[in-house]
Amino acid sequence: MSKNFLEIDNVTFAASAKSKVNNVSLTIENEGDIVCLLGPSGIGKTTILRTIAGLEKIQSGKISLKNKIISSKDVHVEPENRNISLAFQDNSLFPHYNVLENIQFGAERNKKKKKI
Repeated sequence: MSKNFLEIDNVTFAASAKSKVNNVSLTIENEGDIVCLLGPSGIGKTTILRTIAGLEKIQSGKISLKNKIISSKDVHVEPENRNISLAFQDNSLFPHYNVLENIQFGAERNKKKKKI
């Protein structure tokens, strides 16, 4: 059994007849490692992230998190049970702020909200 934090093993996903991601494999060895998906528009970067988060089901292959299968042809752990979050940049961040400033903006706004 592997000891990698996240493994994507030959995953295939089809959003439509035209949009298909075939045989993607990726390994993240350690929790906290930073990785980057690069490629031209329409190549499937967002689709891969949506699949990891559980927002899309896969047709073949498997995705394992901490040696537990969270996606395969027969297994689909629902997004709320994966402990994975996904935040899209589009219209969510201020382009004139850096990463820390964007996070601080939201944190400052939420300080004033009452906790239930």
